[in-house]
Amino acid sequence: MTFISSARCNGSVGLTAGLTVVQEPLSLWLASKRVAGTMLSKDLTGKPWAVTPEKIAEAVRRLVAAAAPTRLIAFGSAAAGDLSVANVLDLLVVEAQVADRYQEMLRLRRVLRGLLMPIDLIVTSQALYDSRAQVPGTVEFAARTQGRVLYAGD
Repeated sequence: MTFISSARCNGSVGLTAGLTVVQEPLSLWLASKRVAGTMLSKDLTGKPWAVTPEKIAEAVRRLVAAAAPTRLIAFGSAAAGDLSVANVLDLLVVEAQVADRYQEMLRLRRVLRGLLMPIDLIVTSQALYDSRAQVPGTVEFAARTQGRVLYAGD
């Protein structure tokens, strides 16, 4: 049996497999794992949990029916367009008003139950989205500048 472990020390990653030790700078190791802006190097097409256009469409349909959002925005690797390396669907749900964001996230997660696809779901109000979409480093900013609008209500 081979055990592989990783330890970070002085900017290096040491990988131990049995008694073989390989060390390389952390930046080189990370660069070798980077594919289309992700740390994922495998093609996930065909996996039962893969992010697919059909599953995205179903998630949008369910969320629009349950929440009547002002907009749904995909951001992250799925929004970049290469679903073969997208390991999760990052979705920002913007609603006109939200009394309790966390309760609404839980409610909408239940709506998506049975959809075999990893989804990071964030709920925000239109007012909070409008103010935070201008602030670099926020989810709203990333969604506004790099995201893809999947649904825009009237």
